Amino acid sequence: MLGLLAGLLIAKWAACDESEREALAAFDERAFSPGLPDALRLSAWDAPSSNHADAVAEALGAMTTGNGAEDASACYVTRVAPLVIRATESSREMYERLLGWVHRLDLGTPDGRTLAAHLFDDVLRITLDKQGKQIGEFVTPEPVAALMLSLANPK
Repeated sequence: MLGLLAGLLIAKWAACDESEREALAAFDERAFSPGLPDALRLSAWDAPSSNHADAVAEALGAMTTGNGAEDASACYVTRVAPLVIRATESSREMYERLLGWVHRLDLGTPDGRTLAAHLFDDVLRITLDKQGKQIGEFVTPEPVAALMLSLANPK
């Protein structure tokens, strides 16, 4: 079920990312075309309908490898969609519980984003541990990232 949680976190993150890009396009008076289906857009996460669990599963099921090829966020969702669908089919109750938790996670605040990032790192660490790999193979360790940031001196 760790893959299910990771997939749902990626889907919500993608919705937030797309929403921010849409707002920037509007500010710059540029056209914007969403890469995510309506059921996966931020408005659906912020105000879920009574059938949002079905709508999310259906939207993920409909995503193909070609969908959103020009949209990085949609590409990430496309990659995790099969994993989420498989998990949904094996345990609908767990899917609905995790989806409800992800709904309540506020990625619009620094605390919410930090919580989601730590949770995703934990899921990744547990998954890689089970495969006999270390998280450093895929993620820059925090002290190295802090050093890089301080060397870049972004002010």
